[in-house]
Amino acid sequence: MPHQPPAIDQAEPAADGDASLKDINVLIIDGNPAEVTAFQTVLAGEGAKVEIISNPRDVVPTATRHAPDILMLDASVDGLDIGTTTRILSRNPTTAATAIILLAPADADARGVRRLKEFDAFGLMQRPLTCGAIRKSFRSAATFSREAGQMRRDASGDTKGRSKRVRDCGALLKRELSCPFHSFGVPVDFYQLRTGKVASDVDLFDVPTYAPATADGRDFVDYNLAGLIVCRECFFTTNDPNYFDDPDRGVATVQERGASRAAYRIDPGTRGKITTAAGHRGLVAFERLGGEPEESFFSWNRSEKEALVAYELAIATSRLLYEASPVRRNLELLRLGNYELRRAMLREKTGAPFERVLKHRLAAAEWLGKAFASCKGVAMYKAAYQLAAINIHLGRDATAFQFLGALREQTRLSIREQEDPATLQRYLRRAQSIWEDRTSHHHAEAVELQKAA
Repeated sequence: MPHQPPAIDQAEPAADGDASLKDINVLIIDGNPAEVTAFQTVLAGEGAKVEIISNPRDVVPTATRHAPDILMLDASVDGLDIGTTTRILSRNPTTAATAIILLAPADADARGVRRLKEFDAFGLMQRPLTCGAIRKSFRSAATFSREAGQMRRDASGDTKGRSKRVRDCGALLKRELSCPFHSFGVPVDFYQLRTGKVASDVDLFDVPTYAPATADGRDFVDYNLAGLIVCRECFFTTNDPNYFDDPDRGVATVQERGASRAAYRIDPGTRGKITTAAGHRGLVAFERLGGEPEESFFSWNRSEKEALVAYELAIATSRLLYEASPVRRNLELLRLGNYELRRAMLREKTGAPFERVLKHRLAAAEWLGKAFASCKGVAMYKAAYQLAAINIHLGRDATAFQFLGALREQTRLSIREQEDPATLQRYLRRAQSIWEDRTSHHHAEAVELQKAA
């Protein structure tokens, strides 16, 4: 049955302050020509630039190529995989700030609508559509997209002109920083992924996974191996470039990030802890690697063995940073949990016995539990989701349900009290999804090993 298109009415006047929403780029896939005409007419009246595509296979490549502010997807279009499409686009750096709006089928029942709301989308429009509903959804999504894009730019900082392409890997950019724990400024290399060069996703535990973006796999790099920054003198190791100094500006890279810069201030207590333990970190590296580290250990092309050693150093570094200032650096607790989850992933990849993999996930749960108790906002949402996932994996459903409940409680707060409502909703949807299918996520060997412990 064809959808009933909305009658074109006279445009409502834009709300005060909506001038900033002009020139919004909207990408639409809709199987109903009459609806397409309505969208084009209404959105043109809002000052939007509209592009229509008809082939479901073109959605992801077109969106990643043009990075629209808003993407409207007709869930009833044949061949369109809503789950895969929203998951890929929400995790791709190019389209992470794109507000995805789903158009529910006209015959969608309550269960169908509920399932659509579980996807990684900004909003849902239910048919029959009205011009007023289109305008309202557009304005809300446009505001979200602009704000999300600005937050991402603020968080990453402007790196244009300071990063160089890596000769042997077209997927990376290299930026030279300096370790702040030396008076003579030891240079370190920070490698950044280039947008669109590597396909990324996340696993059950919200750990990033990477795959070739092209059929020939050219320039592929696993950023879990390349993302750590290691000082070749004191072996200070982290995946956060803000702890290092930027020679181009002569100050820590975080100086542009306002209030958050306090966490990166190298006070005497922090300097003392990091420098005193430098010898121990170097000894760990030499012992684990069987001698002096190769150049690859400090570069992007680490082996899996080298990456495991680098993560061990990163954990030692994060613990010292946190201990030196627990209040200012409580995010290191979240970082520690995620380092352990990456170690578990690498252990699995290298075929280690599952007992060793489980050891890292149990350690991650301890750190994430502390992060959940001390962090707020997005860090707390992430920790809650990861704790729910780990406990479901371990068969601890009652414990997992507590963290699912914590996420639900956060959604009952006012929007002003939620640091990032879109991220909160995304983690809640994912937690609810794995909870509803929790038996399939139970790991039999993990459950048995815990019983035997």
